[in-house]
Amino acid sequence: MINIVEKVADYLLGERVRRPCYANTGSKVGFPCARCLVYSRLNWKESVLPELSLAYIFEEGKTHEKATIQLLMNAGFEFTKSQTTLSWPDIQASGHIDGELTFNGETCPIEIKTSNQFTWEKLNNQEDLKASDKIWVKNWYGQLQLYLWMMSQPRMILLLKNKQSGQLKQIEITIDMDYSDKLVKKLELVNKHVAEKTYPDRISDRTVCQYCDFRHICLPDEDSDQIKITDNTELLELLEEREELRQAAKDYEAVDKKLKEYWKHTETGTYLVGGKYQVKLSMCKRIIYTVPPEIKEQYKDSMEYPRATITKIQ
Repeated sequence: MINIVEKVADYLLGERVRRPCYANTGSKVGFPCARCLVYSRLNWKESVLPELSLAYIFEEGKTHEKATIQLLMNAGFEFTKSQTTLSWPDIQASGHIDGELTFNGETCPIEIKTSNQFTWEKLNNQEDLKASDKIWVKNWYGQLQLYLWMMSQPRMILLLKNKQSGQLKQIEITIDMDYSDKLVKKLELVNKHVAEKTYPDRISDRTVCQYCDFRHICLPDEDSDQIKITDNTELLELLEEREELRQAAKDYEAVDKKLKEYWKHTETGTYLVGGKYQVKLSMCKRIIYTVPPEIKEQYKDSMEYPRATITKIQ
């Protein structure tokens, strides 16, 4: 029998290529670590190719973008200048805008992104993007700010698609002067190191490293007194299992939080939901103890305990 999954996997893995990087590309300028941006230009041949799971995600993104553009055109919008090349020679930056949207004589640049439902619900305005702790959202914000300057436009539209429901959300992006000034200074630092073939200091926040394509050649250079290498297989298996469960737990917490908010506005009683779930809502009471600060202070104590900060780097 034809093995469809294997054939598609072979195709996606074969599409992964390393390309020379002669400029600071728009899709990466928002990445917090300048050292990574330098590696992207000096060491592009050594970048980590995406795993199959990530290759599928990238392919899905392309599919959603094409479908969204077609939907916009079906709705009566004129879509032009698809993947137009942008450049800013002074800071050695380049990029490609998704296109321009025109309706009733009004034209606006547009960038199309897709996300999971939870990210989609959290992003409602420009400040939400800027404050996000998601590395890929930080990359989006840097990309959009850079594009505004390269197009000499005061505003553009970020059209965000929910991959689960297909819903669209429009976010207006305007020039952020403070952020843009810092972005330009970061890229000037990157250009200086590229010219001198040197590297800036490593970023102190190691949680960023798991999203870097050059973590395998950057982190091993750490001083031996800072990092101790261990090949404990049991520990490795536990950490791998933790990583698999981590996202599921985050998703559960997000859904559970929404449900708890929903219960606040629902009358007590027993509900049968969709013929699959029985939900009993009732009011309950618990005893709490309020201790005056002056009494609480008398019993204050401290203790030492181990705390592990775990970062996936490969």
